[in-house]
Amino acid sequence: MSNLFWLTEAQKARLEAPRCLEVFDYNLEVFDYNKVRSQKSAECRMNFLRRHWYNSGLVFGAIAIAVALLGNLQTVQIILLLFYAALTLHQFEELGWPGGFPWYYNEIIRPKGGPFDRNPLNQNNNLFINVWAAYPITLLPVFFPDSIWMGFGIVLFGFGQVIVHAIAFNIKLKYFYNPGMATVLLLYLPLNVWYLVEVYSHQTVPLWNWAAGFGYFAFFSAVLIMWVGFTLLTDKNSLYPFAPEELEW
Repeated sequence: MSNLFWLTEAQKARLEAPRCLEVFDYNLEVFDYNKVRSQKSAECRMNFLRRHWYNSGLVFGAIAIAVALLGNLQTVQIILLLFYAALTLHQFEELGWPGGFPWYYNEIIRPKGGPFDRNPLNQNNNLFINVWAAYPITLLPVFFPDSIWMGFGIVLFGFGQVIVHAIAFNIKLKYFYNPGMATVLLLYLPLNVWYLVEVYSHQTVPLWNWAAGFGYFAFFSAVLIMWVGFTLLTDKNSLYPFAPEELEW
């Protein structure tokens, strides 16, 4: 006989509902099992995405490379698609292999008094910054190759990453390498130079494109990353800490 025979049906349903995070407010008198199960299933899927998005990103990066090589595209579109693929590799270097970016960012680069597994960077704002923000910002110029200013925004982002990873972070860490540095030097830097050579070899580019490109870059960096990612979505009591293996370097 089940040792749960003394529970109400609502209590049994609660125990049987799939578990991810206990973030739901249950009222056993009006408990709706199907609704809670649906909520928890959605939460499970989002938790899986928060944990593994950078692994899945490699698939999208491979697709981008295939389209760049096999599609009938302008050269600038090819470069921008390859930059997106480089972005997915960069993110994997930071969080997958060798990984460890969350630890050194929270503990050394921008310490906020801990806990270092979720403040200021956690799985939730990390997903927003790197996927919901970075993917559209990076891919949008591919569809508007004649809007050079958008491409310049990506170039500024790429050069900014080179400065941050190859210089600033190493000084802060007092070490010769940090997760993310290899991809910015081997991929971002040459792709940025290639884009500029391609653009300037075929046309005269008015200076306003650089100003507009800076605006595009600033929107991504100041609004999406710093304001939304590191202000609205930062929480020292976040329910979305990094997994221990994501903190290892």
